[in-house]
Amino acid sequence: MSLKETYPADSAVAMLWKSSVAPRIFSTLSAWPAVWVADPLGARVFRVLEGGEVTDTIDFTDCIPVACVLGGPDRRTLLMCVAADWKRDALEGTRTGRILATDVDVPGAGRP
Repeated sequence: MSLKETYPADSAVAMLWKSSVAPRIFSTLSAWPAVWVADPLGARVFRVLEGGEVTDTIDFTDCIPVACVLGGPDRRTLLMCVAADWKRDALEGTRTGRILATDVDVPGAGRP
């Protein structure tokens, strides 16, 4: 994705900036018009289409997702960075971070 690109006001990217997802960490475009989002406060990673429809959700009960990206040779592996908490000061001196992976149906688009 180029920084010069613009999106309509109702696009998935614009919708996320206006949503209650905080701290608004989103990572990677799947085949447009959708984006995978790591939502630490909601303890989930989800895929949302342009217009706001959520198509896929991965819920977490034992950790907090803080980032995600589509990778692998065919860009169909969703990599999720998780930790015991999303606040740095709460985790200082601990090693709770992990990378989890799952296959998804729709490949990534653009550059991660």
